Amino acid sequence: MYWQKIPRYDGYVKVKGEAEYTFDINLPNMTYAKILRSPYPNAIIEKIDVSKAKKTKGVLDVLTYENTDDIGWYRNSSFLFDKHLRYEGDEVACVVAESEKIAEQALNKIDVKYKELDFAVEAEESLKNKELKIQDSGNLNKGKPDQYERGDINKGFKESDFIIEDTFTTEVIIHNPTEVHCSVGMWEKNKLKVWDSTQGIFSVRKTVAKALQLDEKDVQVIKKYMGGGFGGKLEAGKYTVIAALLSKKIDRPVKITLNRKEMNLAVGNRPDSKQTLKVGVKKDGIITALSHHSIAAVGAYPSGGGCSWPLKTIYKCENVKTEDYSVFTNTGKARPFRAPGHVQGVFALDSIIDEAAEKIGMNPLEFRLKNYAEKDQVWGAEYTSKLLREAYKEGAEKIGWHKRNKIPGNQKDYIKTGIGMASQIWWGG
Repeated sequence: MYWQKIPRYDGYVKVKGEAEYTFDINLPNMTYAKILRSPYPNAIIEKIDVSKAKKTKGVLDVLTYENTDDIGWYRNSSFLFDKHLRYEGDEVACVVAESEKIAEQALNKIDVKYKELDFAVEAEESLKNKELKIQDSGNLNKGKPDQYERGDINKGFKESDFIIEDTFTTEVIIHNPTEVHCSVGMWEKNKLKVWDSTQGIFSVRKTVAKALQLDEKDVQVIKKYMGGGFGGKLEAGKYTVIAALLSKKIDRPVKITLNRKEMNLAVGNRPDSKQTLKVGVKKDGIITALSHHSIAAVGAYPSGGGCSWPLKTIYKCENVKTEDYSVFTNTGKARPFRAPGHVQGVFALDSIIDEAAEKIGMNPLEFRLKNYAEKDQVWGAEYTSKLLREAYKEGAEKIGWHKRNKIPGNQKDYIKTGIGMASQIWWGG
């Protein structure tokens, strides 16, 4: 097959600074909106007074739960504007004005009386707190852990010559692309135009249409260029629907641009994890059993925090058991961030695979090849193509794997140097 390099058609306008991003949209008669967010991790709004904000010169309207329909959000576990605020950053109100500065000034004039509630910001703390209910169903997403099992895990460990067990933790990672989250809403009679910095034009259209009870053909979502997105821009934000609602009320285009503080609070994250893994292995390197137990904080609203998929699939093993606890906490919601769950899972899995190889004195690459899977072990499907074996070979040659320090950690200097390897997977691919 003949390959040739083809320049990106959008490269020229980008490097010349001529590309128009959503952040750059500036329509005639444009207005600007800013969102008031909860200062507390868990609270109920007892009273809200927006009269001073509405009297501010240049303010056009203010939205709160009192004058907005109950539009279901987060799998209908909350509303667009809700009296119950479940994390610091939850939406309380939104002001639209002639300028961002005026809108921001008006936010400070909104008087809110909050009833502060008990809260938990760590998954294990949330699981133990029987008095706290972050969601009506409790603090465990779906009310139970996600479990998977194949073969006989106990038999697999009994057949092993060595058992290696270890616990790994990963931290919350925050979305911060170059272009912040932003939307512009504008109505043309009964049809809505939305400019959005998004990775999912059709998912935004679907969500906005459903929220506003419109036919999808009456919603046009435009994204010509996007200044970065790692998964957090795959779905519509509340700000997108809020911009559309305000535009309808004042009959002018409305732009909402989040600032960096909001980016760190309210647009999602890769959740943390605490993972305990156990591997049973024979002297010849054959893996006989794999078990995985994880706890992850998914934030205040339904989402997934499981990270056991790589362990179920990457390495050949007949006896596997996994248990994933996705736990509600009074923090921002988990959202996709480059292979949701798999990044955390692979970090733990390939760390303990290295430990197992070291335990039996086997080359880590040889150990992986010894347990190479030729088909997906959950669905049973044969791979139409799988070039991991070839990638191992070429990667080892390119980085000089055979020259590596073969005894990890034996260097006497304070600063250690070395090379390593790991595998990654995304679902069954």
